[in-house]
Amino acid sequence: MSPRSSSGFPFPPKPCSPSLSRTLPPCLRVIPVRDATKLGRLRELASSRQLDALILQLPENVVYVTDYWPLLGMTFVVFPVDGEPALVHSNFETEAKTWIKDVRIAVSESVTEVADAFANGLEVVRQVLEDRGLARAKVGYEGSFSSVGTGFLKYRTNSVTPGSLETMKRKLPGVSWEDATDLLYEARSIKTELELEKLRVANEVSGFGLEAMYLGLTEGVREVDLATKIENASVTRGVGYRGAEHVIACAFVSSGEFTAETYGVCFGNSPKKLRKGDFVMLEYDVVVDGYSSDMSRTYVVGQPDLKQRHLLETVYEAQVEGVRMEKDGLPAKEVCKKAEDIIRKGGYGEHLKHYFGHGVGVTIWEPHPYIHSKSSDLLKAGMVHSAEPGAYVHGYGGVRIEDNVFLSRSGPVYLSTYRPIQE
Repeated sequence: MSPRSSSGFPFPPKPCSPSLSRTLPPCLRVIPVRDATKLGRLRELASSRQLDALILQLPENVVYVTDYWPLLGMTFVVFPVDGEPALVHSNFETEAKTWIKDVRIAVSESVTEVADAFANGLEVVRQVLEDRGLARAKVGYEGSFSSVGTGFLKYRTNSVTPGSLETMKRKLPGVSWEDATDLLYEARSIKTELELEKLRVANEVSGFGLEAMYLGLTEGVREVDLATKIENASVTRGVGYRGAEHVIACAFVSSGEFTAETYGVCFGNSPKKLRKGDFVMLEYDVVVDGYSSDMSRTYVVGQPDLKQRHLLETVYEAQVEGVRMEKDGLPAKEVCKKAEDIIRKGGYGEHLKHYFGHGVGVTIWEPHPYIHSKSSDLLKAGMVHSAEPGAYVHGYGGVRIEDNVFLSRSGPVYLSTYRPIQE
């Protein structure tokens, strides 16, 4: 099996490696930049639906439009089709670092008043709409998001519930509402150059954790301790790296025969100790200033034996050859079928459990492109997705190798580069 460096795919200009990551000059503050390409695409899609504006509250959409990653999820964005956006910011949040000039404060609570943060935010949104002549506008909202990205406080998530919509209708009585979920997903599926740079950083910060995993594969180490070490590496080395301010890392480590069950029962991060010869699988999600990476690695404690090596190389070949065929306009299902064919030829057809990949961006899991053998999606230049084929042999062990890939106009580019397979 040839290493990826000779597979023909271009690497990002600054791949994650210990020597490089330690010599880059620190940058302690990100300066948000207005992404005209992204905003223009969103306006075009909203206009095609005859919408006058979008009102957004989910942290993933707030960061998408404004570059500000809300701490609590109490922030609103008013995005007119004509004119500049406004940010309605809770007094409970940190200072909003954003390029937006119209930033208004909504009082969530004070020493003299117990307030309804959501309703108070909408009251300020109403003022924005009146100021912009949009009090009776047709507005798109986040009506049916099924997978919701968190704010910086990862234990708090927000969603637009039926009760939330009723409050919105009550506070903004002149507005007519339309669910814009599919519009937002479509806009987010194509990444701009500025977004791509954010995703590169997220992948490089993830690489710090992958390195910690590889160096920490020691007999007797507990799964939970290895997971903690992985997360700690990305957070401590990631904050300040290439301007990163906030980093969330979530590592899920399983070992031995339980690596075959990783897509069934949630085994892992347990007190179980690694044994020599064990498969060790990492599912690793990292978010840097609101942009995500979604990675997996499978290594062996010690050196893989011939049987393990065959499974590892089969899955690796499936990933590389699936990615190699990607181009603008190709049906996504063809990539998945290619990878599955390789895994079947390797003798693991009955051990396939899932698709080849999914979109990655302001959430870990974006619906486009959905790279499944039954998918109707077409690959488009500008998309970023996971590439995560796997084979899971019950009672023996499983292998998944997952990287993030950017589809440029000239072909696929790996965003993640750290040791895809054990040498």
